[in-house]
Amino acid sequence: MKFSIIIPVYNKASTVEQTIKSVLNQTYTNYELVVVNDGSTDGVEDVLKQYINEQVVIVNQSNSGVSCARNTGIKKSNGEYICFLDADDIWRPNRLETLVRMIKSYPGEKLFATPVEIILPNGKRVHTGRFLKENLKDMVLIEDFFDLYLRYSSIVFNTDTICIHKDVFKKVGLFEPGETIGEDTDMWFRAAAYYPIVFAKETTAVYNRMESTATKNDAWTYSWRFAKRNGDILNDSGISQVKKKHILRVIDRYHMSCCRRALFEGSRSEAIVFLKSVHCKRNWRYAATLMCFCVPHRLLKLAIC
Repeated sequence: MKFSIIIPVYNKASTVEQTIKSVLNQTYTNYELVVVNDGSTDGVEDVLKQYINEQVVIVNQSNSGVSCARNTGIKKSNGEYICFLDADDIWRPNRLETLVRMIKSYPGEKLFATPVEIILPNGKRVHTGRFLKENLKDMVLIEDFFDLYLRYSSIVFNTDTICIHKDVFKKVGLFEPGETIGEDTDMWFRAAAYYPIVFAKETTAVYNRMESTATKNDAWTYSWRFAKRNGDILNDSGISQVKKKHILRVIDRYHMSCCRRALFEGSRSEAIVFLKSVHCKRNWRYAATLMCFCVPHRLLKLAIC
């Protein structure tokens, strides 16, 4: 089986070389690497050109954003399975070999993911996928990702550890152009709405939040694209009613987070709009969010900080 690995690059001359090398060091070698230079201005072209060969393709385009860069990579790819890697992160040598083992174990599935090691801005290293420790199997098929997400309320996988069969994009579409925050989770959640996900216990990537452009500033958006899709998703007969219920709860949590953040920033009217967007109001999260309206702004800031 052949993999297409897509690396979008924008002004990452200082880190992209180690990212590329982590792909070239894979123990499984049937892959192509598509690096999309999204209009970089830091001389990244000089770094990239030394790696061009029959397995490595460099695509240059004018700056259009990370979503368009990934979409370009998807369109240029020839592999059956698509993987993504950000230009400041790295794969462990076992990444593709682990995926091959997962695909052979579940040949009919189209979504695969593994845990990731995260390097936090303070230098601390944490590992995701703690839910897998409760399972004795080396890998597990999760029919309803949203149920899992609600139960653990933490990162389960990220861009560096997802693998998607190319047919999935025909069903759910490509990355949303113009989105700069949450464009990746929008894609993964769209795919998870229609397909089960195979998870393996083995950590295969390192996500460097110390270098991440998205997390250098406060990575937050009041306009998460996936939350705007709830009407289309909830009206889709191809998604089970149980999964729809869980999707709605995930979106509710997002709107409650937006509500609390708006209160923290002093925008009470905006907070009310988000609170009214919540569908299920009989739970402790909603009650806690509602109580925030009774707390003076000065004390709320102290409590959150």
